[in-house]
Amino acid sequence: MVGGDGNIYEGVGWHKRGSHTYGYNSNSIGIAFIGDFRNVTPKPKQLEAAKKLIQCGVELGELDSRYKLMGARSVIATESPGLALFRELTNWRGFTRNP
Repeated sequence: MVGGDGNIYEGVGWHKRGSHTYGYNSNSIGIAFIGDFRNVTPKPKQLEAAKKLIQCGVELGELDSRYKLMGARSVIATESPGLALFRELTNWRGFTRNP
């Protein structure tokens, strides 16, 4: 989870399966942004923290350097991560709308 304070809060860690997106939990990680981002984007430090977490995963070998970045709304029926945040994510490295 990524807080508005720019801190990362560990949920289950790299080596446990989460339950964030049914059908995708075995081959993905879930990164939750703390807050409501339907109409506003997260603070810059929150966005930067998420980017650093992804890069850390790549450097540790936990994420493939060719990872695909998607919002949960791309694979399950949900508003998550919120339209404003989803629009922001479309500009990030690795973003794709389709699995």
